[in-house]
Amino acid sequence: MTRIGAYDTLVGMTTQTVGAHGRVVIPADVRHDLGLDVGAEIVTYVDHGRYVIEGRDASIARLQDEWQAAFAGSGSPVDELITSRRAEAKAEEAERAGDDEGAATIRRAASQ
Repeated sequence: MTRIGAYDTLVGMTTQTVGAHGRVVIPADVRHDLGLDVGAEIVTYVDHGRYVIEGRDASIARLQDEWQAAFAGSGSPVDELITSRRAEAKAEEAERAGDDEGAATIRRAASQ
């Protein structure tokens, strides 16, 4: 196991001490691995009892990937709304024409 200071290169973990005013130093090799230069913006959050530090760009890319995965194959919500409203308009037209069965068929097809 290779150790450089508190940085364990085998598993990529560090041990840090919380300093005055809650400050924690991110070791230079970790900053390098994350692509964080002086003045870089970071995003921090708590996730299942862990304090996570991400570079801003990496955080945005991760969130975009998560959103794309969450909505993959579902299509655009706007397109779905337009399709739904068009089907409802056709069903209402059928009802006005006295075709209740046709209106019910349109609504069933739209709900699938």
